[in-house]
Amino acid sequence: MVDMSKNDVLRNVLDKIKPKKEERELMDRFVSKVNETAESIGKVYSVKPMLCGSVAKNTWISNKFELDMFLLFTPSTSRKILEERGLEIAEKIIKELNGSFEKKYSEHPYLCATIKFENVKFDVDIVPCYDIKELKKIKSSVDRTPHHVRFVKKNLLLPDDARFLKQFCKAAGIYGADVKTNGFSGYLCELLIINYGKFENCVKAASKWRAPAVVTITNMNKEKLAKTYKVPLIVIDPVDANRNVAAAVSIENFYKFVEASKKFVTNPSEKLFFSDKIKPYSVDEIEKRIENRGTRWYAVRFDKPKVVDDILYPQMRRCEN
Repeated sequence: MVDMSKNDVLRNVLDKIKPKKEERELMDRFVSKVNETAESIGKVYSVKPMLCGSVAKNTWISNKFELDMFLLFTPSTSRKILEERGLEIAEKIIKELNGSFEKKYSEHPYLCATIKFENVKFDVDIVPCYDIKELKKIKSSVDRTPHHVRFVKKNLLLPDDARFLKQFCKAAGIYGADVKTNGFSGYLCELLIINYGKFENCVKAASKWRAPAVVTITNMNKEKLAKTYKVPLIVIDPVDANRNVAAAVSIENFYKFVEASKKFVTNPSEKLFFSDKIKPYSVDEIEKRIENRGTRWYAVRFDKPKVVDDILYPQMRRCEN
């Protein structure tokens, strides 16, 4: 089999991950419908809706019909009113669009909806936040998100390269900054592409990373940052200089990314973007392998407790340690 060039690999990958014309047109129609509904309902409460997430930044992946809608409240609004009215507005929007929803929690509650539009199911998060002009005055962590969207839209010149990096991280099992994954967020991927210019430049640099690796889009003292943030990867948020966007990345996932980057640099392959699903051993197969080692094996299995992942996974990691 003839080895493919980097350009051939990336061309084939892009054909699979970039939304086709029909997908983009469908998404545009849905966004228009959601915006129209949100603006109509939000006007009654003097609340401005804003499209956020990868769709707003044109970095979404094909077949991912997901949308983030933020509801921007004036900073003078109390936290209690923001939470209550935010959920009330979100619920009205979802009901108007004939969707179903469940309440989820970040720093404060938001609604996660499923809405069927032209026979396609869309996942929509509707999140209340404060419309903060100066980030020094943020009142909740999600207040940064609109600023992130504006920064990426202004500075990301090659959105397809952000798609490459997101898909690359997904294949490595390290995409997502949630407590379960401890990996690379979408915003982090976008910032890395803004900093390095292209996907190839990013992985070439990452192939040589050693912890702690420091990336700054603005001019900051890297040695000082490495001493301040004692984590494997430091990427300073260009809209909030006191925040490390890569704070969630674990040491294991940091080196998984470095290793995957090395593989791409030395031998580019589509497999680095679309990993095969690993078939786990059966209990019998595990027992045979343990027996062949001449060791004993014990396993304790119990049901998952009814708590959210943000609580469960940190507890499990402490238990493991």
